[in-house]
Amino acid sequence: MKKNNFLLTGMVIVLSIALAACGKANTPASNDASSSSTTAGSSASSDMTSGSGNTASGDDIVAGSGTMTSRDDVDSGVDSTVTLMGTFKGQNEMKAAGTAVIENGQLKLSGFSISEGPDLHVYLSKGDDPANGTEIDKIDLKSAEQTFDVSKEDLSKYDTVLIYCQKAHVVFGKAALESPVSGSNDMAGAAASKLKGSFKGQNEMKAAGTAVIENGQLKLTGFSVSEGPDLHVYLSKGDDAANGTEIGKIDLKSAEQTFDVSKEDLSKYDTVLIYCQKAHVIFGKASLEL
Repeated sequence: MKKNNFLLTGMVIVLSIALAACGKANTPASNDASSSSTTAGSSASSDMTSGSGNTASGDDIVAGSGTMTSRDDVDSGVDSTVTLMGTFKGQNEMKAAGTAVIENGQLKLSGFSISEGPDLHVYLSKGDDPANGTEIDKIDLKSAEQTFDVSKEDLSKYDTVLIYCQKAHVVFGKAALESPVSGSNDMAGAAASKLKGSFKGQNEMKAAGTAVIENGQLKLTGFSVSEGPDLHVYLSKGDDAANGTEIGKIDLKSAEQTFDVSKEDLSKYDTVLIYCQKAHVIFGKASLEL
Protein backbone atom coordinates (compact mmCIF):
# COMPACT_ATOMS: atom_id res chain seq x y z
CA MET A 1 0.00 0.00 0.00
CA LYS A 2 2.83 2.40 0.93
CA LYS A 3 4.64 1.38 -2.22
CA ASN A 4 1.64 2.22 -4.38
CA ASN A 5 1.21 5.61 -2.71
CA PHE A 6 4.85 6.37 -3.37
CA LEU A 7 4.50 5.52 -7.05
CA LEU A 8 1.36 7.61 -7.41
CA THR A 9 3.03 10.58 -5.75
CA GLY A 10 6.01 10.24 -8.07
CA MET A 11 3.81 10.21 -11.17
CA VAL A 12 1.98 13.36 -10.04
CA ILE A 13 5.31 15.14 -9.53
CA VAL A 14 6.59 14.09 -12.98
CA LEU A 15 3.34 15.15 -14.66
CA SER A 16 3.44 18.54 -12.90
CA ILE A 17 7.02 19.13 -14.04
CA ALA A 18 6.09 18.20 -17.64
CA LEU A 19 3.09 20.52 -17.69
CA ALA A 20 5.16 23.36 -16.26
CA ALA A 21 7.80 22.85 -18.92
CA CYS A 22 5.17 22.76 -21.66
CA GLY A 23 3.55 25.98 -20.43
CA LYS A 24 6.94 27.71 -20.28
CA ALA A 25 7.75 26.64 -23.82
CA ASN A 26 4.41 27.90 -25.19
CA THR A 27 4.32 31.23 -23.37
CA PRO A 28 6.92 33.16 -25.49
CA ALA A 29 5.28 32.03 -28.73
CA SER A 30 1.93 33.29 -27.51
CA ASN A 31 3.44 36.58 -26.44
CA ASP A 32 5.29 36.90 -29.76
CA ALA A 33 2.11 36.24 -31.74
CA SER A 34 0.20 38.73 -29.64
CA SER A 35 2.95 41.30 -30.07
CA SER A 36 3.14 40.68 -33.81
CA SER A 37 -0.62 40.91 -34.16
CA THR A 38 -0.71 44.12 -32.16
CA THR A 39 2.08 45.66 -34.23
CA ALA A 40 0.42 44.71 -37.50
CA GLY A 41 -2.90 46.05 -36.30
CA SER A 42 -1.23 49.29 -35.26
CA SER A 43 0.40 49.60 -38.69
CA ALA A 44 -2.86 48.91 -40.52
CA SER A 45 -4.65 51.39 -38.28
CA SER A 46 -1.99 53.99 -39.03
CA ASP A 47 -2.35 53.43 -42.78
CA MET A 48 -6.13 53.69 -42.63
CA THR A 49 -5.95 56.86 -40.55
CA SER A 50 -3.45 58.69 -42.74
CA GLY A 51 -4.97 57.44 -46.01
CA SER A 52 -1.46 56.68 -47.28
CA GLY A 53 -0.51 54.03 -49.79
CA ASN A 54 -3.13 52.66 -52.18
CA THR A 55 -6.11 53.16 -49.90
CA ALA A 56 -8.94 54.87 -51.86
CA SER A 57 -10.20 58.00 -50.15
CA GLY A 58 -13.86 58.97 -49.94
CA ASP A 59 -13.30 61.76 -52.49
CA ASP A 60 -11.93 59.29 -55.05
CA ILE A 61 -15.01 57.10 -54.73
CA VAL A 62 -17.47 59.98 -55.00
CA ALA A 63 -15.71 61.58 -57.95
CA GLY A 64 -15.87 58.36 -59.94
CA SER A 65 -12.58 59.06 -61.67
CA GLY A 66 -11.56 56.97 -64.65
CA THR A 67 -13.84 55.75 -67.45
CA MET A 68 -16.84 54.66 -65.44
CA THR A 69 -20.06 54.52 -67.50
CA SER A 70 -23.01 56.35 -66.02
CA ARG A 71 -26.25 54.57 -65.19
CA ASP A 72 -28.07 56.63 -67.78
CA ASP A 73 -25.66 55.45 -70.50
CA VAL A 74 -26.17 51.83 -69.55
CA ASP A 75 -29.94 52.08 -69.27
CA SER A 76 -30.51 53.94 -72.53
CA GLY A 77 -28.49 51.55 -74.69
CA VAL A 78 -28.13 54.39 -77.24
CA ASP A 79 -24.82 55.63 -78.60
CA SER A 80 -25.60 59.35 -78.83
CA THR A 81 -22.17 60.17 -80.32
CA VAL A 82 -22.86 58.47 -83.65
CA THR A 83 -22.39 60.81 -86.61
CA LEU A 84 -24.50 60.35 -89.74
CA MET A 85 -24.94 62.72 -92.64
CA GLY A 86 -27.10 63.01 -95.74
CA THR A 87 -28.21 65.53 -98.35
CA PHE A 88 -31.87 66.13 -99.08
CA LYS A 89 -33.38 65.45 -102.49
CA GLY A 90 -36.92 66.20 -103.60
CA GLN A 91 -39.36 63.33 -104.05
CA ASN A 92 -42.65 62.95 -105.93
CA GLU A 93 -42.09 66.15 -107.95
CA MET A 94 -41.44 68.17 -104.79
CA LYS A 95 -38.30 70.19 -104.05
CA ALA A 96 -36.02 69.65 -101.07
CA ALA A 97 -32.52 70.89 -100.27
CA GLY A 98 -30.13 71.05 -97.35
CA THR A 99 -28.17 68.70 -95.12
CA ALA A 100 -29.25 66.35 -92.33
CA VAL A 101 -26.65 65.57 -89.65
CA ILE A 102 -27.13 63.28 -86.63
CA GLU A 103 -24.58 63.81 -83.87
CA ASN A 104 -24.57 63.75 -80.07
CA GLY A 105 -28.23 62.79 -79.88
CA GLN A 106 -29.45 65.56 -82.18
CA LEU A 107 -30.78 65.66 -85.74
CA LYS A 108 -29.76 68.97 -87.32
CA LEU A 109 -31.12 70.30 -90.61
CA SER A 110 -28.86 72.93 -92.21
CA GLY A 111 -29.50 75.06 -95.29
CA PHE A 112 -32.88 73.38 -95.34
CA SER A 113 -35.73 74.22 -97.70
CA ILE A 114 -38.73 72.26 -98.98
CA SER A 115 -41.86 72.64 -101.07
CA GLU A 116 -44.80 73.84 -99.02
CA GLY A 117 -47.23 71.28 -97.65
CA PRO A 118 -50.10 71.37 -95.16
CA ASP A 119 -48.66 69.01 -92.55
CA LEU A 120 -44.96 68.20 -93.00
CA HIS A 121 -43.10 66.11 -90.44
CA VAL A 122 -39.56 64.74 -90.19
CA TYR A 123 -39.13 60.98 -89.83
CA LEU A 124 -36.23 58.60 -89.22
CA SER A 125 -36.85 55.57 -91.41
CA LYS A 126 -35.44 52.39 -92.89
CA GLY A 127 -35.71 53.17 -96.59
CA ASP A 128 -38.26 55.42 -98.24
CA ASP A 129 -41.41 54.33 -96.40
CA PRO A 130 -42.37 56.33 -93.27
CA ALA A 131 -44.37 53.28 -92.13
CA ASN A 132 -40.97 51.69 -91.44
CA GLY A 133 -39.81 54.62 -89.36
CA THR A 134 -40.46 56.93 -86.44
CA GLU A 135 -41.96 60.40 -86.48
CA ILE A 136 -39.60 62.88 -84.83
CA ASP A 137 -41.41 66.21 -85.03
CA LYS A 138 -43.15 68.78 -87.20
CA ILE A 139 -41.17 70.78 -89.76
CA ASP A 140 -40.92 74.57 -89.68
CA LEU A 141 -41.25 75.64 -93.33
CA LYS A 142 -39.69 79.04 -92.64
CA SER A 143 -36.53 77.88 -90.88
CA ALA A 144 -33.34 76.83 -92.70
CA GLU A 145 -31.73 75.63 -89.46
CA GLN A 146 -33.68 73.17 -87.31
CA THR A 147 -32.67 70.80 -84.49
CA PHE A 148 -34.53 67.79 -83.10
CA ASP A 149 -33.84 65.48 -80.15
CA VAL A 150 -33.12 61.88 -81.21
CA SER A 151 -31.11 60.85 -78.14
CA LYS A 152 -33.58 58.07 -77.25
CA GLU A 153 -33.60 56.53 -80.73
CA ASP A 154 -31.66 53.42 -81.75
CA LEU A 155 -29.88 54.90 -84.77
CA SER A 156 -28.83 51.47 -86.04
CA LYS A 157 -32.46 50.94 -87.09
CA TYR A 158 -32.49 53.84 -89.57
CA ASP A 159 -30.72 54.88 -92.76
CA THR A 160 -32.92 57.72 -94.06
CA VAL A 161 -34.40 61.05 -93.00
CA LEU A 162 -37.80 61.67 -94.60
CA ILE A 163 -39.92 64.79 -94.89
CA TYR A 164 -43.45 63.43 -95.00
CA CYS A 165 -46.83 65.10 -95.48
CA GLN A 166 -49.17 63.27 -93.12
CA LYS A 167 -52.28 64.83 -94.63
CA ALA A 168 -51.50 63.92 -98.27
CA HIS A 169 -49.52 60.75 -97.40
CA VAL A 170 -46.66 61.87 -99.65
CA VAL A 171 -42.89 61.96 -99.10
CA PHE A 172 -41.66 65.46 -100.05
CA GLY A 173 -37.94 64.88 -99.50
CA LYS A 174 -35.38 62.37 -98.28
CA ALA A 175 -31.76 62.27 -97.17
CA ALA A 176 -29.94 58.93 -97.26
CA LEU A 177 -27.69 58.74 -94.19
CA GLU A 178 -24.06 57.68 -94.25
CA SER A 179 -21.13 57.94 -91.87
CA PRO A 180 -18.43 60.45 -92.90
CA VAL A 181 -15.95 58.52 -90.73
CA SER A 182 -16.54 54.93 -91.81
CA GLY A 183 -18.10 55.71 -95.18
CA SER A 184 -16.41 56.38 -98.50
CA ASN A 185 -13.33 58.57 -98.77
CA ASP A 186 -15.15 60.77 -101.25
CA MET A 187 -17.85 61.60 -98.74
CA ALA A 188 -15.36 62.17 -95.96
CA GLY A 189 -13.39 64.52 -98.22
CA ALA A 190 -16.52 66.40 -99.22
CA ALA A 191 -17.60 66.77 -95.61
CA ALA A 192 -14.20 68.09 -94.52
CA SER A 193 -13.57 70.56 -97.38
CA LYS A 194 -14.74 74.14 -97.74
CA LEU A 195 -14.21 75.83 -101.09
CA LYS A 196 -15.43 79.24 -102.18
CA GLY A 197 -15.46 81.37 -105.32
CA SER A 198 -17.23 84.36 -106.92
CA PHE A 199 -18.96 84.14 -110.28
CA LYS A 200 -17.83 86.19 -113.27
CA GLY A 201 -19.54 86.38 -116.65
CA GLN A 202 -17.92 84.67 -119.63
CA ASN A 203 -18.28 85.03 -123.40
CA GLU A 204 -20.13 88.37 -123.09
CA MET A 205 -22.65 86.86 -120.65
CA LYS A 206 -23.36 88.14 -117.14
CA ALA A 207 -22.99 86.11 -113.95
CA ALA A 208 -22.89 87.12 -110.28
CA GLY A 209 -23.03 85.56 -106.84
CA THR A 210 -21.00 83.17 -104.74
CA ALA A 211 -20.35 79.43 -104.96
CA VAL A 212 -19.55 77.62 -101.70
CA ILE A 213 -18.81 73.91 -101.29
CA GLU A 214 -19.20 72.67 -97.72
CA ASN A 215 -20.58 69.57 -95.99
CA GLY A 216 -21.14 67.77 -99.29
CA GLN A 217 -23.14 70.61 -100.83
CA LEU A 218 -22.56 73.19 -103.55
CA LYS A 219 -24.48 76.33 -102.61
CA LEU A 220 -25.06 79.26 -104.96
CA THR A 221 -25.83 82.45 -103.04
CA GLY A 222 -26.94 85.81 -104.46
CA PHE A 223 -26.80 84.06 -107.82
CA SER A 224 -27.85 85.48 -111.17
CA VAL A 225 -26.88 84.69 -114.75
CA SER A 226 -27.86 85.72 -118.27
CA GLU A 227 -30.77 83.72 -119.61
CA GLY A 228 -30.02 80.68 -121.72
CA PRO A 229 -32.07 77.77 -123.05
CA ASP A 230 -30.33 74.94 -121.19
CA LEU A 231 -28.02 76.07 -118.38
CA HIS A 232 -26.32 73.55 -116.10
CA VAL A 233 -23.79 73.80 -113.26
CA TYR A 234 -20.52 71.88 -113.60
CA LEU A 235 -17.54 71.15 -111.39
CA SER A 236 -14.46 71.37 -113.58
CA LYS A 237 -10.68 71.53 -113.74
CA GLY A 238 -10.19 74.86 -115.46
CA ASP A 239 -12.56 76.52 -117.92
CA ASP A 240 -13.48 73.52 -120.06
CA ALA A 241 -16.75 71.76 -119.21
CA ALA A 242 -15.42 68.66 -120.98
CA ASN A 243 -12.93 68.29 -118.10
CA GLY A 244 -15.65 68.38 -115.48
CA THR A 245 -18.81 66.79 -114.15
CA GLU A 246 -22.38 67.98 -114.58
CA ILE A 247 -24.00 68.53 -111.17
CA GLY A 248 -27.51 69.76 -111.95
CA LYS A 249 -29.72 72.11 -113.91
CA ILE A 250 -29.79 75.82 -113.06
CA ASP A 251 -32.97 77.55 -111.94
CA LEU A 252 -32.81 80.98 -113.59
CA LYS A 253 -35.34 82.43 -111.13
CA SER A 254 -33.63 81.36 -107.91
CA ALA A 255 -30.85 83.34 -106.20
CA GLU A 256 -30.25 80.58 -103.66
CA GLN A 257 -29.63 77.08 -105.01
CA THR A 258 -28.15 73.94 -103.46
CA PHE A 259 -26.73 70.85 -105.16
CA ASP A 260 -25.49 67.54 -103.76
CA VAL A 261 -21.75 66.96 -104.34
CA SER A 262 -21.17 64.52 -101.46
CA LYS A 263 -20.07 61.76 -103.85
CA GLU A 264 -17.55 63.90 -105.74
CA ASP A 265 -13.78 63.88 -105.25
CA LEU A 266 -13.31 67.62 -104.73
CA SER A 267 -9.55 67.39 -105.19
CA LYS A 268 -10.22 66.93 -108.93
CA TYR A 269 -11.87 70.34 -109.37
CA ASP A 270 -10.99 74.00 -109.01
CA THR A 271 -13.85 75.73 -110.87
CA VAL A 272 -17.64 75.97 -110.92
CA LEU A 273 -19.01 76.55 -114.42
CA ILE A 274 -22.43 77.64 -115.67
CA TYR A 275 -22.63 75.97 -119.05
CA CYS A 276 -25.25 76.09 -121.80
CA GLN A 277 -25.41 72.57 -123.17
CA LYS A 278 -27.50 73.57 -126.17
CA ALA A 279 -25.19 76.38 -127.35
CA HIS A 280 -21.98 74.83 -125.97
CA VAL A 281 -21.08 78.13 -124.31
CA ILE A 282 -19.87 78.94 -120.78
CA PHE A 283 -22.03 81.69 -119.28
CA GLY A 284 -20.19 82.08 -115.97
CA LYS A 285 -17.42 80.67 -113.81
CA ALA A 286 -16.23 80.79 -110.20
CA SER A 287 -12.64 79.84 -109.37
CA LEU A 288 -12.61 77.87 -106.11
CA GLU A 289 -10.22 78.48 -103.24
CA LEU A 290 -9.95 77.25 -99.65
